[in-house]
Amino acid sequence: MTNKIRFFLQVTTTAFTPLCLAAETPATLETTVTYHTQSPFIRPAASAAENTPGTGAEIATDTGSTAAVFPETAFLTDIPGEWHAAGHTDGNRIGVRPAKDPETGAPLTEFFFDSRNLKKRWLHWQKKFPAPLDRAALGGISFEVFPLTPIPASLRLQVGLPLAVKDIGPAYQTTFGQLIPGRWNRIETRAGSNRHPHPSGIRILLDISRPDVPQKQEVRFLVRNLRPLEGGAVITQPPSVPAAVSEPVSAVWIQQTSPAELLITDAVSATLDIAVAHPVQAVLQLAPAATTTPSPVLASASVELRPPVTRIAFRHAPPATAPFAPGPHALQIVLAAHQNGTALPPLLLTTRPLTFTAYAPADFLEKLAAARARSEKLRARADALAAQAIAVAEPGITLETADLFLHRFIPDDWNRQKERAIAHTLLRQTETLLDKAARELDERAARIVVEKPVPNPYDPAAPIKTAPNGRLRQNGNPILLFGSQMEPSQFADNALLPRLGFNSVLIEIPASAYKKNTLLTDCLRTAERNRLAVHLLFSTHYMKNLPTSAHAGHVMLPYDILDPRTRPLLASAYEDVLPPLAPFPNLVSVGTANEPGYTIGQQAANYETAFRQWLAVRDNGDIARVNARWHTAFPSIEAVTLPQLLSAKNTPLPPSAGTDATFAARPGNPAARLDWELFRTETLAGHFRFMRDNVRQGLPEGMVWVKKYHRIGYDQIDPEALYDAGATSHNWSSISNPFYSDYARGIDRDAPLGCTEWKLVPGHTPDTLDTADSAAGPLLMFENYARGLSYGIVWKWSRRDWRNAGDHHTYPRYPLATEALGRASLRLQQLAPVFDRLATLGDGPVALLFDKNSHLAQGEKAYQHDEHAGIESLYWRLNRNSGGVRILHAGRATVADFSSRRLIAAGTANALDVTTMRHLYDWVAREGGTLWLTAPGTLASDPWGAPHTDPGFTDLIAAASKPGEHALGKGRVVVDPAWAGYEQFLSGPYPINTDDSSPVIRDVECRYVAPTIGKAGYVYVLNRTSNSRRIQLRDSTTQKIWSIPANATEIWQQRSQSPATDSLSTLAPYEVLLFEIPSS
Repeated sequence: MTNKIRFFLQVTTTAFTPLCLAAETPATLETTVTYHTQSPFIRPAASAAENTPGTGAEIATDTGSTAAVFPETAFLTDIPGEWHAAGHTDGNRIGVRPAKDPETGAPLTEFFFDSRNLKKRWLHWQKKFPAPLDRAALGGISFEVFPLTPIPASLRLQVGLPLAVKDIGPAYQTTFGQLIPGRWNRIETRAGSNRHPHPSGIRILLDISRPDVPQKQEVRFLVRNLRPLEGGAVITQPPSVPAAVSEPVSAVWIQQTSPAELLITDAVSATLDIAVAHPVQAVLQLAPAATTTPSPVLASASVELRPPVTRIAFRHAPPATAPFAPGPHALQIVLAAHQNGTALPPLLLTTRPLTFTAYAPADFLEKLAAARARSEKLRARADALAAQAIAVAEPGITLETADLFLHRFIPDDWNRQKERAIAHTLLRQTETLLDKAARELDERAARIVVEKPVPNPYDPAAPIKTAPNGRLRQNGNPILLFGSQMEPSQFADNALLPRLGFNSVLIEIPASAYKKNTLLTDCLRTAERNRLAVHLLFSTHYMKNLPTSAHAGHVMLPYDILDPRTRPLLASAYEDVLPPLAPFPNLVSVGTANEPGYTIGQQAANYETAFRQWLAVRDNGDIARVNARWHTAFPSIEAVTLPQLLSAKNTPLPPSAGTDATFAARPGNPAARLDWELFRTETLAGHFRFMRDNVRQGLPEGMVWVKKYHRIGYDQIDPEALYDAGATSHNWSSISNPFYSDYARGIDRDAPLGCTEWKLVPGHTPDTLDTADSAAGPLLMFENYARGLSYGIVWKWSRRDWRNAGDHHTYPRYPLATEALGRASLRLQQLAPVFDRLATLGDGPVALLFDKNSHLAQGEKAYQHDEHAGIESLYWRLNRNSGGVRILHAGRATVADFSSRRLIAAGTANALDVTTMRHLYDWVAREGGTLWLTAPGTLASDPWGAPHTDPGFTDLIAAASKPGEHALGKGRVVVDPAWAGYEQFLSGPYPINTDDSSPVIRDVECRYVAPTIGKAGYVYVLNRTSNSRRIQLRDSTTQKIWSIPANATEIWQQRSQSPATDSLSTLAPYEVLLFEIPSS
């Protein structure tokens, strides 16, 4: 019989070199052999029909026999028995059944669903993998869908099933979208960064509450060709090992079962599933992988292979006298037949080694003990200096961080999680913190560096007040708050926060969870003892007793706000939880929702009724006014239905509705769309006003806020209406772009601004721990506090296992980031009066006009993010102004707001209200202002899409209708996306590239507050990028080099070697320099 070797996973092997015997008899390999009728890792010929050339999933063939090996077979969908249909069926019918490919006749699985009860529930079809795959190796997936009936666009496919570990989502997820019926449609998706690294199965999900899910009509479709986007071998986690085989072995799957990181005395292990045609006696050998010379056998065992599948589980532990050497190892697996001394090709030969890294515990524990001893000595020295009245708060934070990792986090990584490489890396980083602390203690002992004290430390016995310009005051003094999110169950660690540099904490809870419960008051009392301010976030999405709707809601607001039971339940929860908290002055703010949005579907009958009522009030019951505005022909207000309204808002109606004259404009009716958004906004605002009033009734002095996600205009919940009705403070979930700070302050500059889920640590994988720059988080803190932020909360006090990809932003994973954030927090507290001065920036002559109606009319991508004409593009160009950029909001900006500007950039505004148009005209024509637009033909329409009819706007609209510069009264209108004339309106110093003298846009920022009599001035320069930048400062008026005054002192870094003020040339990655200039 001719031996034929098959190669799996497109591997390449060299000629087989027999393993040589060791000088001594090889150790006996511990094996357990079992015999099976089938294997989940090996697919026989009849099921391998779906392999497609060019996908990285080819298999070899001979004489008609084929076999496929997992993970290729993980992507086959042909066997209905491997799919499990589940979910909240509620009487709906869901399942799978055998089918054939309409093109090839190959066996496939048909997925079907018959909707009979459209409750707000999820259904899914699910298939598990035999072993988890590796997300990074897949890179992404593609698949094909064949609709047998019209199918909902909201169907989605997930690769990676949710695990019982919080915050881990699927590795890949995509919706099917609009598909062409009667043909295969290819869909592609790539992994997100915050996703599970080891997908364990496939799930197709259907949200049956979606309006696109047909009722009492069967949904049927096929899926095929699930493929990895990246070519080459697809590996698993733990790793699998590809191999070549020869007859009578037809296929093999080798799954490494020991971790990739071992101690030098640990055993290495693997399981082999072997498809074999007839019985054969063989020898299984394990040896070091070698490329040129034969390798000595470490261990071997005789085994008998029996058809159809033999499973061999082996384990090899090194002798106690000869453990594995520390470092990386690669082992080869060979299965050879007994053949009377004749060397035959092996039955099985690994083509990629089984790999692991061995670690010596004694070496690690010795380094850990040495670091602990050194930390203890440094702590004693810091205490001695403090006893001499020498301030050592900053090295104290560094030492506190080092102790936390040396005594808790690093041992947990090493012992419990067995993340040996991570533990080594974090230990090395913590040793650098000890070096830093030692150097800084020397500097303080020698008086080279004298720390600034915190002028007004937080006092938990005194309330926080709000002063003009949104500043916080305590006992009449400026104060800034920065802290960490922490769950009540974690308050045993609460005392660590002030030692790490924080002065506040946020607790997120459901408002209904603490009725007749002292846990929350215990937390406030603990925080009071630790001198911490407390923010409470009452997240209503945790309140399971609130009534839900199948047609309205949001993942973070998952209840029906119009249900008559909702408000009494919320009021009762507030009545239960707030009174016991009122005596605590350290409770400074309350949030009423977490990142809420709200979607209302076409079948939401109570919202349809409410909208009709709203419309009747708005138009005095006059349907003629509605029809005139919408260009429709409704016979009455009662005839307005949400299916008509919302289908016109989103997409064209189907061809069958072509004769329907209800709406004149398709797709979408701008006037009807705006009225709907106004109704939705007012409805939500009324709900949040109710919650704000309930909180203020129980806590009259507390700030109230809603933690918003980064969506502006009407996209999620209008931040303007939400603040006006439901908050006393602006609040973002996280801020990575300072545009959002200026946007929020433009709504009301006298309201405090907060950020209460700040992801200040870039997400890092174990492989990038050494490339992380801990200065990125402090830079974000600085630039936003300099824009008026008053309180911030870093996300979060959590250190779940490293395999939890959802925790990759949590700062306690990283010693350098934890220390950097704590020290930045301390510096903010030290410089609170300085940031009061910086927060006054933005009141100068340069402003940006934001219009939420234009945002709605054009869409976020065009109006906000277009790189040439979008409002953010203008923001970054105007941001060169050292006095900052004021964002004015159309519809709320006053005459005084316009009068104090010389330049206003309005982008592509095309839906301005009458009041704003009048302000603009008067400001340009009578006060000589310059209006900058980035597209012609703007300003002609009102928010409802109708032409402006006020004759007073005729000249303004004409000037905006064509490109160029146009005089208008005393002022002018410029229509040009590339206009450089805006530079003449900028003031103060701005950064230029040293190499080519070009202005730096966005990457480097400079702000300047001039000194006055009795008041110091300030100038700061920061580098937002991960690269060093060579810059100079240039004066906007004279265009000469602008030098920082020689008597200025750098006060943010406060290093012993302060940068020379006359040689500011190179900024390190994420570097911030803040200079104080003495008063004149």
